[in-house]
Amino acid sequence: MLFRSIRAHAVGHTVRDRIFLKKVGWFLYEASKLSAKERDKFSQRLEEDPAFSERCGESALLLIDKLANTNKARLMGFVFRRFIQGHIDEVVLQRIYAALEYFPYWQLIDLPRYYFTDGLTSLGQGTASLYQSLWFIDIFYGEKVERLRMNPALNGSQMLTYHEPFYCETHIGRLVAAQIRDYLSEPDHT
Repeated sequence: MLFRSIRAHAVGHTVRDRIFLKKVGWFLYEASKLSAKERDKFSQRLEEDPAFSERCGESALLLIDKLANTNKARLMGFVFRRFIQGHIDEVVLQRIYAALEYFPYWQLIDLPRYYFTDGLTSLGQGTASLYQSLWFIDIFYGEKVERLRMNPALNGSQMLTYHEPFYCETHIGRLVAAQIRDYLSEPDHT
């Protein structure tokens, strides 16, 4: 009985290790599409700034381990490459990393559609709230003074009335949406 338990435990680790290695492989596949010059420049930056080097490596490995599927690892490798190439800064990279950890893959992939095709007005409230959590959009409910009304039936107490929210673009949201759009426009990404 103990032998079966040990074997089952070993198989579980083997499967988990294989999945982890597959995610690392997709991350490296995407991240390695750099020129030799870009690699050398980034290597030099890692050598010159040990704190940055530790932040980059540690956050990447921890996130890869948490990711639910290989598609997210592949997108992660792409945005890491874009970071190395200077298309995005560390703030945007970390926002995308957070979205990869907490958002369903499809909601992250849909962001460019709302920014560049359908418009933010087509967002559902749940998706809008999720996007707002990482400042991919801002939600504006109108002026507070206009929403506060006196209600004579309640002896003059104030009552808050809600209007349809306005979904507004943010700088970070536009940058993230552009990176995902670029990722999806490369051959073999879906």
